[in-house]
Amino acid sequence: SATKLVEIVSESSESESDLPNEFRKVVQLTRELFTASVEENLTTEILTRAKLRQLAGAAPNTTATTTATATTTATPVRDPMGYKLSSWYFLGLHHDALGQLEQSKECMRNAQAIAATKGDGDIFHSFPALHLTVRGWMDTDTDEKTPEVPAAPVQPKEEEETEEDIMMQSIMDSVMGLSLEDVAGEMIRKGLKNDQDESTMKLDLIAVLIDELIESLL
Repeated sequence: SATKLVEIVSESSESESDLPNEFRKVVQLTRELFTASVEENLTTEILTRAKLRQLAGAAPNTTATTTATATTTATPVRDPMGYKLSSWYFLGLHHDALGQLEQSKECMRNAQAIAATKGDGDIFHSFPALHLTVRGWMDTDTDEKTPEVPAAPVQPKEEEETEEDIMMQSIMDSVMGLSLEDVAGEMIRKGLKNDQDESTMKLDLIAVLIDELIESLL
């Protein structure tokens, strides 16, 4: 459960000061992400996920098949300190804890794509493959179709994706995946109109959350 994972991440943070700076950020944001979910703080959950996505960076360009030992990437991801791998892995765990299996699968496959380039020197590199195996997500050819989630607006891909693009797209994806009840509830908490159609309310909420993200980064 999300509560149990919070306890695990919190225990691992006791030696946080010994970790490299970027990896320390991953651990801290992961703890905040799970805590926000346990406390049902939707705004903090969405904004923290966006920050963790920023650390994960652009998704690796993987092939259609993932195996327990390798995932081929068209463009290898530079991740010497391992924080991109860790970010994708913890994002995948969080989505899984919330029952968001398609999002979890995507994150775990991205983590495995990076782990496959790192060798067997660190046991953590095997975690994404282990999770994929247990979940039965290794072979993409046998995936069952799942209900579609409403598509979020997509940032133009004409130029290389920036960290700002990644965070904003994460917010868009999170909001577009919310239920109407959750959206209306957030609108009320923020003192916004909640008597409009669902699409309009989601776009309004996205705009407000992006402003809050910018403020939190200043």
